[in-house]
Amino acid sequence: MDDLYLHPKWIAKRKRILKRDGYKCTSCGSKDDLRVHHTYYINNLALWSYPDESLLTVCNKCHYEYHLTHENIILKRHPHKIKSNRQLKREKIRNKKPINVEALKKKLNKLCKEFSQIRSKKRESEIIYEVRRIEKLLKQANGNLSKKRM
Repeated sequence: MDDLYLHPKWIAKRKRILKRDGYKCTSCGSKDDLRVHHTYYINNLALWSYPDESLLTVCNKCHYEYHLTHENIILKRHPHKIKSNRQLKREKIRNKKPINVEALKKKLNKLCKEFSQIRSKKRESEIIYEVRRIEKLLKQANGNLSKKRM
């Protein structure tokens, strides 16, 4: 890990951050013994690959105090790549496969036949749940077809 702090890309990034922050600690204003602090870490991401906004210039004293009072944040993915619920919902809608009405009708008929022959309450409730789900999909498919006809 320490060897990475000697990498030319990290040295260049460090100089850029120090210059951006006016070669002084962003916490106390000191100009002595400066460090460039990562506000979070991402698994398997090189030190110099972090966005500039995630790096702060701090003196050694403030850096030490920061680590005493704050928990290290380690992310599995880049925070800019983490999707919001709204983005995930949009993607889910966009990536929906067209509903195969014929296949659903066949499955529904098969479940109805099985339902008339079952003896288990557990299987009965599973079939009822599946039938309701299929009916919902068929209703949705009919709604989509009527929208397309207009």
